[in-house]
Amino acid sequence: LRRVPAAPESRSRRAAVLGLLLVPNAVVVHYSVDWWNTLHQDATVSTLDPKIDDLMLFTLFLMFWAILVIIGSFFRGPGFNFTFPWVDGVFFDL
Repeated sequence: LRRVPAAPESRSRRAAVLGLLLVPNAVVVHYSVDWWNTLHQDATVSTLDPKIDDLMLFTLFLMFWAILVIIGSFFRGPGFNFTFPWVDGVFFDL
């Protein structure tokens, strides 16, 4: 909404109204697991005794860290500053 061709004040107002309308949606999504517990399983990983197989849990955390390393290497600019690779290019050799 902020890029719609209109006056800056009206674009800002529209974006703010949309943001305020989406706040209750975030609350409903958050509590939907408790309200409609027949649709969702219980927590699998967030407990101290995870209900997931050990190999599957290891693979989940391994892929989580691998994705973080990949994202971190692509968004790292000169001097380890945050940068967008599609704007400034990639600062390492592939």
